[in-house]
Amino acid sequence: MAIFKCKMCGGNLEVTEGMTICECEYCGTNQTVPNGDDEKKTNLFNRANRQRIACEFDRAAGVYETIVAEFPQEAEGYWGLCLCEYGIEYVDDPRTAKKIPTCHRTSTVSIFESSSYKSALAYADPVAKTVYQAEAKAIDDIQKGILEIANKEDPFDIFICYKETDESGRRTPDSVLAQDLYDELTERGYKVFFSRITLEDKLGQEYEPYIFAALSSARVMLAIGTKSEYYDAVWVKNEWSRYLSLMQEDRKKTLIPCYRDMDAYDMPAEFKNLQGQDMGRLGFVQDLVRGIDKLIGKTETPQATVQPAVNPVQSEVENLLKRGQMALEDAAWSDASNFFEEVLNKNAEEPRAYRGKLLAEMECDSIDALETKYQAVLKNSNYQKAIRYGDTELEDKVILFSKQEEMLKKELQELETEQKKYNAEIQKIQQQINSLQPSVPESAEYRTLHNQVTETTQKLTQATKEYENHRRTIAELEGKLRLFGLFHKKEKQATQQQIEVLRGQLNAASDKKEALEQEKKDLEKKMRPLAEEYQASCEKEKAVYAEPFLKSQKELREKAENVQKRIETVKGKLPKILFAKKSDIIKFGKYEWIVLKKEANKAMLITKDEIEKKKYHEVDESVTWETCTLRKWLNEDFYSTFAPEEQARILETHLENSGNKKHGTKGGNDTDDKIFLLSLDEAEKYMTEDERKANSWWWLRSPGYYQAHAAGVLSGGGFDAHGDFVIGEGGVRPALNLKF
Repeated sequence: MAIFKCKMCGGNLEVTEGMTICECEYCGTNQTVPNGDDEKKTNLFNRANRQRIACEFDRAAGVYETIVAEFPQEAEGYWGLCLCEYGIEYVDDPRTAKKIPTCHRTSTVSIFESSSYKSALAYADPVAKTVYQAEAKAIDDIQKGILEIANKEDPFDIFICYKETDESGRRTPDSVLAQDLYDELTERGYKVFFSRITLEDKLGQEYEPYIFAALSSARVMLAIGTKSEYYDAVWVKNEWSRYLSLMQEDRKKTLIPCYRDMDAYDMPAEFKNLQGQDMGRLGFVQDLVRGIDKLIGKTETPQATVQPAVNPVQSEVENLLKRGQMALEDAAWSDASNFFEEVLNKNAEEPRAYRGKLLAEMECDSIDALETKYQAVLKNSNYQKAIRYGDTELEDKVILFSKQEEMLKKELQELETEQKKYNAEIQKIQQQINSLQPSVPESAEYRTLHNQVTETTQKLTQATKEYENHRRTIAELEGKLRLFGLFHKKEKQATQQQIEVLRGQLNAASDKKEALEQEKKDLEKKMRPLAEEYQASCEKEKAVYAEPFLKSQKELREKAENVQKRIETVKGKLPKILFAKKSDIIKFGKYEWIVLKKEANKAMLITKDEIEKKKYHEVDESVTWETCTLRKWLNEDFYSTFAPEEQARILETHLENSGNKKHGTKGGNDTDDKIFLLSLDEAEKYMTEDERKANSWWWLRSPGYYQAHAAGVLSGGGFDAHGDFVIGEGGVRPALNLKF
């Protein structure tokens, strides 16, 4: 028998196999229930039901989606999705004291057209189908009433979404900030929905018709937040999540997150691709109002007698900007760059042109696509000029990107700490389970046999001891007997007689021991089924005692598994080098690299294989690493093969060129390089012999026997401190330090 929760009041419903309709003994409601007696299904339904009753419709819908994915013929799962779709909460009717539905997510689409509703009917049995149809009719009537009221409302320009009161019932800072914006926007002639004022004359009425009308008509939503939990508050999230759904159908709608005293990264994940506004930034209100004016199309009222002059240059600029954006969307990077360059020829301070050139150079079609390349962007001259000439949107977005990696690292650290906590709690509970001592009484027969076995064991121990004593004594006498000579006949005869007596005692002790052993076996045989029965009783009682511990342990394991999934998700967003260990192989650029060492925020790498064969120096002469042509090639030609965002991660490394200790040749001046070769000392210190093995001999930066020689590593991994002529061709295995 499964225990499901009533979807009206949350009380327990006792559902037996085959039932699809059940009456709640608490609220008296007849309702449909899930099929079967599957523990996982029961838990999922109860979790979804709790969330829906709490009006957490999006979270509940996520659980119902899991149910229908695993149990695709479960009608009640589709009905749950339908209830979430229309935001159905069951409330007490004061006239009848019965539970009736109320709608928090009105839609212009009738419930009878809902795909979830149709699926529920398709998989329901005839009795359940009748109940679904009756409930859908009641919901549809409510919908029609809401729409009738909503259609009479004048359209709104702006909807302000915010949390009105905190847990103690006091007004939140969000409410005060929202009212300031309301005053500013209404003064400019906008019709603004601000529940504190807009709904103050609707006391005693349902708010949903007016909220629905405002959500449907508003061109802009301002989502105000000073804490992440305020954004996630049930009714706040209900408003902005509904508006996001409406945005998918109407591209003219725009949601602008407005935050203060918090990091933009802490806003809901659904806002990730939206351009947020920091309310604490100087000029925030002016920038916001100007942006809303552009979105809604509001302009200042022109002088009646003055016609705005057409600026042919600006018109051409706008056209070129559009063509540049179209080229970006077509991934025609060179064409896009040319269009934006033409714009700069006409207006050298146009920030949109610098943004366009930046996107073309980074081969991105939008600002959002810069997320993985922000380090290179920060150093880019086009980015710096775009910011200088007022591209605040680009600046805010790139700053957000630059913070995300640190935030992800912090989140990962917190998740791993949380996971350790859960694992420690799981281990602690396991120890508690292992230490449980059942109090099952032993049967009288079992105790009697147990005592007899104990007594027999003691006798057997004593008999064995006597037997061993006789055996040792006989052995000692036999040894003594062998020492007697021809003149010790009497002593010999006495000793033999003593041995014979002892042999008789040994045989008696042996018989006694064997008898006791057999007696013990017989007793243990009789006791075995009683012992098994006793053990089973103990295990059964222990299982009862352990049940709450196991339940807690299971819940902790589920939490730990969820944390692990989140850890994997966060790790997937971070560079793989973060999690690499010494000797791991990672991919960077076009090549595979061996991790030689890791520090707090960087790692030294060397290519797994030689990338090609080159001369150390093009001229047969004395040379050092500082002056060789291979260094120039590595830091120019080879370095240029990395993408800008990859180059931004390659650190400049200060190299100590100490020379060849074995042969005394000079290493030359120290250098600072992006790409370099290892020295003899570094190759020995950081690489194993297997890691040094390659297809052929490869160069090190240390000098060889002569100043016109350079040292290297043999194909088998051994060192060649003597080296080869610098004009010879050796393998090249570049090394670098990578920032992460």
